[in-house]
Amino acid sequence: MRSVRRTCPVECRATDKAGYTQTDQRVPPIPDGTTGWHSTTFTAEA
Repeated sequence: MRSVRRTCPVECRATDKAGYTQTDQRVPPIPDGTTGWHSTTFTAEA
């Protein structure tokens, strides 16, 4: 069996209890906390 390796980017935004989705505009974390898309990359092998 030949294994396959992939690098996958993932992006997400926060949603609060009321269902409000955080804005996609990036702003500095001070004074109200950061906003925008959080992103990371991972590698999977199967």
